[in-house]
Amino acid sequence: MKRITRSTSLLIILSAGSWAYAHTTSLKIDKKAATPGETITLTGKGIGSGSEIKIIMQGVARDYPLGEAQGDEHGQFEKQVTLSGDVQPGTYTVIASSGNKKATARLVIEAAVAQETDPQKDETTKGGSEHRAEQSGHGEGEMAGMEHARAEPMEIQRSRSVVETIAMWSIVLVSSLLGIGLLIRERGK
Repeated sequence: MKRITRSTSLLIILSAGSWAYAHTTSLKIDKKAATPGETITLTGKGIGSGSEIKIIMQGVARDYPLGEAQGDEHGQFEKQVTLSGDVQPGTYTVIASSGNKKATARLVIEAAVAQETDPQKDETTKGGSEHRAEQSGHGEGEMAGMEHARAEPMEIQRSRSVVETIAMWSIVLVSSLLGIGLLIRERGK
């Protein structure tokens, strides 16, 4: 009887794992980092079979809509997106969603590299950070280039869907019950 019970348990676990794999969602970005104005390619799976998929880039201070994509019968899509030129540097979460299904991926936005000007043509350029330090009233190495620094309050939002919350608490409950069961079993021996 123990052999049948173990085999049945293994079959149930493997079936649940394959069902979960078949119903997973994913979002991939062709780059880990990009700059404002750059084009990125998004590839999604398992999100909105045959329906419209909304894509946004969520930051701490601001969200940037990236448009919509059409999912095929498996919820797969590929979309090229040109990032807005006013995107601030930082780490963002790109979210592709349709109905109650969503997938996320991280994207780092790096500062756009400023074009150097020729000192011969522009009298105001005196060697980068040294000139900025002189203008701001600070010495070299001491707050150089920080004349535009500012602190603004940031609101950090993290929300979970009802399904995610139920799944999380179900795992906690099952794990706790299994642990208690194993402790009782060990004490009974």
